[in-house]
This record gives sequence, structure tokens and C-alpha cells, in this order.
Amino acid sequence: MKEMIRYEIYKLLHKPLAWAGLASILLFVGVMEWRLVAPGYAAIQADVNGRRENTLDFAAIKRNQEIAARYAGPLTTETVKEILNTYLFSEEMLEESGLDPERQGHYTHNLLYDTFSQHGFTTMAGEWNGSAIEDIYGQIAPDLILGYSAGWEGTLYAMVYCFLSWGCVLVILLSPLFCGEYDRHMDALILTGCQGRRKAPLAKAAAAFIVSLGGSLLLIAVFFFVLLASHGMVGFESSVQLGEMGLLLSTPYVLSWAQAFGFTCLLLLGAAAVLTALLLVVSALAKNSFSSLVISFVLFTAPMFIPWHKLPIILHLAGSLLPINQMQINLLFSFDKIYLGNWGLNVMWLVLPLGLTTGLMGILWSKRAFARHQVM
Repeated sequence: MKEMIRYEIYKLLHKPLAWAGLASILLFVGVMEWRLVAPGYAAIQADVNGRRENTLDFAAIKRNQEIAARYAGPLTTETVKEILNTYLFSEEMLEESGLDPERQGHYTHNLLYDTFSQHGFTTMAGEWNGSAIEDIYGQIAPDLILGYSAGWEGTLYAMVYCFLSWGCVLVILLSPLFCGEYDRHMDALILTGCQGRRKAPLAKAAAAFIVSLGGSLLLIAVFFFVLLASHGMVGFESSVQLGEMGLLLSTPYVLSWAQAFGFTCLLLLGAAAVLTALLLVVSALAKNSFSSLVISFVLFTAPMFIPWHKLPIILHLAGSLLPINQMQINLLFSFDKIYLGNWGLNVMWLVLPLGLTTGLMGILWSKRAFARHQVM
């Protein structure tokens, strides 16, 4: 059986189109890592004695971490006010740099200032507008923890885009898994063999899950190690609502970046498992590789264009658990917990039974469809 699985993996990857797909995802990962993580969008403009001082890249990461460490801890309105007043540009610097004082809120300062400016705490001129943290973040505001968020948020942002692309690569790799045998008329040889109806389909399914989940784990490992090398574990305990880009701003409960990273890994692996199960079934039922590729791609991408938020909540949740929506992690993070008395269940845990059940059903259904294929 091991040799059969190795051979199926070899067949999946030993194709020019497969190599092109893998090369493209590696290039895309590299670009996204550079743009969002290492060093990402790190930049600081500081007012130093009335003159503008610019800090970029890894030096800016270190400086942002130092500023975040100074204010780390429970978020308060006074902390927000102090940050905005401390790092507000002086009129002297604005005039010397040729910047418009009435648009200071749009200029880059540092991570914490820019975060609160983006979240609605400042006027156009960059001054504190009098908003309290409860006005912006609601009931969870007193429980939020301020800290360094750029590395974690940039990593999750990059993972979302790269896994959407990885899903497309999986469609290309796995859609001909069974129907490729129909194209080459190898189905007759396989199905008339002594193990053709039992072990051959299982070996194909095993190879598919090894490629999809193994590749997903490898991508996650790359993101995590680049995060560690560029930013370290700084800020893992801070709250996801306090990220500059606002990726998880709509999360209705307090969640740290370390927890968010763990749930993101769960969502992405679950999405890969469900997508693999779908591709197994489509490939076993399709007449040829081209039709399998087209059907698989449509089934994978079409849910992204459905306005799930306009549907009843149960359909909205079900739609968010589809592979391409699951890979857009902010959709599931926006759901509140399911409360049973005082105990709250995070909806992300639904991915575990969904992935296991769908994976098992995909294996059994594709095995049955391939075994019953009419040999011509």
C-alpha cells in the first residue's frame, strides 16, 4: 500500500502543470511575506526637534516594538489619549516638511498612533476627537490588551491570500486524480486488477490528502518561522481588535493574536481537507480531466460571490464553512460564540467535525464511484 501511495503522489506532482502551480505559489508566498511580514509595511515618521525622522523596514519593526512595550497592558481611554498626544506632529515639523496640518491623521506616525487613527479616535488634523474606547470597541473594550500586533496581523493577512491561491493550485493538482485514468484508458487495467477496486482508490485518496494537508502544513510552517525571524513572539497576548489594518476588528469577543493564529491554522487545514474531499468526488464522477477541472474550479470559487450575510444566520454560518470562505478567516471570526448557558463554544471548532466527516465521506464516495466506473 505504501508503494501505491508513493506512486500516486509521484503521478500528482510529476507534471509540468503541477510544477508550474507549485512554483507560482512559492513565488506568491515570497512576495506576500516580503510585503506584509518581513519587513512588511513597517515605517515610522517621528518628530525630532521639529524635524522629520523616517525609519523603515527592520529598524522600524524594532522601534514599533519598543513603543508598544511602553504602553502594553489593559487598554484605557487615557492610554489612547496619551499615545495620540505624545506622537502628534508639531506645526513646526509639518511646515518644515511641507505637510498639510489638516491631513495629519492620514500621515504615517507609528504603529500605535496609526492604529488608533485608523480606528476612529482622531480628527482629520490627527488630534484626539474625544472618543472613549467603549465608543469604538463596545462592551469588550475594558478587556482588550494593547501590545505589538504588526507581525501577527501581517502574517495572518498574508496567509489568507496565499491559501486562496493554494486552493486554486490544489484544484489543478487533484482534479485529474481519478478521471486522468479515464483519459489514458488506464481505468480498465486498474479496475480489472486484483486490488483495483479496493486499494487503488484508497491509495489515490491518501495521496491527495498527503499532498493537500502536507502542503498546507508546510506553508503554515514557513509563515510561522518568517514571523519568528522578523518579529519574534512579541505581542502574542495582545488583542486582535487592536491591529492597524483591522483584519479582525469585527471579532465580537476578546481574542489574543496567539489564539487567532491557532484558529487560523485550524481553519486553513480544515478548508484544505474539505476541498480535497470535494475534488476526490468530482474527479471520480467526471468523464475527463478537463470537465473535472472546470467543475471543481466553479464549485471552489462560486461561494465567494454569494451574499451569505443576507441569508438566515444558519445559512450564513454554513456558507462560511465552505472551503473558499473558510480560507477568508475574517468571515468566521466575525461570528459570536455559541452559548450554552454560561459556556461559550467558538464556532471555529466546528471545522474539526466538518473536516473529518467530509473527508471520510469524500474517500468513501469517490472509492465507490471509481470502483463502479464502467470500463469501456
